[in-house]
Amino acid sequence: EYPPGALPAIVLPALVTGTVHAYRIAFVAELALVGVVAVLLLDAVLRRLELPRRERILSLAVVALAPLLLGGVILTRFDLVPAAVVLAALALAVAGRRRAAALVVGVGAAVKLYPAILLPPLAIDAWRRGGRRELAIVLGLAVAPVALAYIAFFALAPDGVLDSLGRQIGRPLQIESV
Repeated sequence: EYPPGALPAIVLPALVTGTVHAYRIAFVAELALVGVVAVLLLDAVLRRLELPRRERILSLAVVALAPLLLGGVILTRFDLVPAAVVLAALALAVAGRRRAAALVVGVGAAVKLYPAILLPPLAIDAWRRGGRRELAIVLGLAVAPVALAYIAFFALAPDGVLDSLGRQIGRPLQIESV
């Protein structure tokens, strides 16, 4: 059901725990940490965009407090991971690090498909600033992590990979992803 890039976030708590109960606690702790990192990344984006301090603090407060509105669901799903990856890509993009942003977008797409939505603006920026060569580099950097993540799984279980992709494309964005 999940893309191959989701495995590290899902498996990591199992490596440090021995019971289902302990896994759940470790997973929630992992996601809480990812949430904190996401807020810090958002702060970096907003600072780079020179948002006035008051607006930046208000924006950060809304994002930081949103999990309270959603309840426990946000820490029991791995959706904060791709959200944090999107914020990392945005932070790199607004810092002018287009290639690194493209690579992170590729990692995000391997984790969950929706971060790929950032690729068109990155590609347009690459084309405008560096022409075809830069566009090819940016696209290659974005595609490489996806290809690396999927190739082994596709070789072992092509039907499973296609089913996973179909599920992701066919369903709407879940509330915890927003």
